[in-house]
Amino acid sequence: GRKQNRLRRLRNILTDTGFWIALFEEKDHYEQHEVALQLFELLDNQKVFVPWPVVYETMRTAFVNKTGWAQRFKEILGRPE
Repeated sequence: GRKQNRLRRLRNILTDTGFWIALFEEKDHYEQHEVALQLFELLDNQKVFVPWPVVYETMRTAFVNKTGWAQRFKEILGRPE
């Protein structure tokens, strides 16, 4: 709807730790996971900014024991603009 149209017009997106946790954690937070998946699809052609404190917090909290998540997060961060 309208939110998706507005997101498509954005050029720069700033993410936080909550978004990344919701994107990967489907078991305990299914509703947030579904919303994060929808947003992630919309971000495909956007420039996504992940501040260093967000990277640190994401990697040192929710992802610390989940190497698959950490690897996927690294791949996403390494995508070309």
